[in-house]
Amino acid sequence: MPYNKTTLLEKIEQVRAIVETKLPGADGALDRSNLNVLNVAFSSALQGVQDYVDYVSNQINVITAEGEYLENKGFERGIIRKEASYAEGIVKFTGVDDSQIPEATVFQRKDGVEFLSKTFATITSGECYVDVIAVEAGTQGNTSAGEEISLITPIAGINNVGVVEVDNLSGGVNTEGDEELRQRILDHIQDPPHGGAKNDYVLWAKSVEGVTRVWTHPEHMGVGSIGVSFVMDAKESTIIPDETEVQKVQDYIDQPDIRPVTAKVTVFAPTPKALNLEIALNPDSPETRQAVENELRDFLQRKSEPGALLYLSQIREAISIATGEVDHTLISPTANVTHTSVEMPVLGTISWS
Repeated sequence: MPYNKTTLLEKIEQVRAIVETKLPGADGALDRSNLNVLNVAFSSALQGVQDYVDYVSNQINVITAEGEYLENKGFERGIIRKEASYAEGIVKFTGVDDSQIPEATVFQRKDGVEFLSKTFATITSGECYVDVIAVEAGTQGNTSAGEEISLITPIAGINNVGVVEVDNLSGGVNTEGDEELRQRILDHIQDPPHGGAKNDYVLWAKSVEGVTRVWTHPEHMGVGSIGVSFVMDAKESTIIPDETEVQKVQDYIDQPDIRPVTAKVTVFAPTPKALNLEIALNPDSPETRQAVENELRDFLQRKSEPGALLYLSQIREAISIATGEVDHTLISPTANVTHTSVEMPVLGTISWS
């Protein structure tokens, strides 16, 4: 039976009734009487105790704990909040041969995000490739290929503006939030490790910064092997991990105290398969289009996985629930959308008719 909590006013009334019972003839309701002042003060203190007990009861339960208290529940099971990581990659600069960019040179993106060179680089044949890392950890350092990064302080013989190389500046991840940490703890409680069962690989992969959804592929490379694929939903440009991010998960699972000795584990990124759509929308306005796109992205985050079968009825439903949509015709696709076991559906282009 749940405990019946009382409000402050109810406590004041209860204490007043007790006082008047114990002191016949006393009036505990007089505003400025000593009895009333003491009653209100005592009841307020009781309310504070009740509020604190409520707070503590929430913090000792994984489902409702927050912050450091949730971290403590994770520590009990060896689960640690994933820290933020730094974006890094290669930036190309041009200039006069033999000119050098020193280690720890500061660069800046147009929006003010700063980066540091990890080593010195020398111009050869008019160009050099600088290994840079974001000054601050988090997703804000992730930068698409082709974007410009500039020197804050000019260097003789070096053109001020460089360009991010094809592999992007990637790997920047924010500190794990409470809800993601809570889910990992609950997964551990509800399906504890079994020494190399399928779900163990899911838990291990999710221990790496930025990993949000994981799938296992038994006998991926033959008998006795297992494949592990994953996505990173918080990435800005694509949820598909790059080679560096895949290697991080591979290295984590390959640790001697993680992977079973005889297991043959291959971590890989699923192959993105674009879901391209043609939609006749009513009303066809910028706001309604954006609402439809948002609903389709949410639908794919809920339903997409390697080998997913996307039903037309579900796609139509996602469009229908968009704010502002009155009616629509889904012109393409015209049939349920299938994927192979390594293909991951992602939102492609939307054509509006």
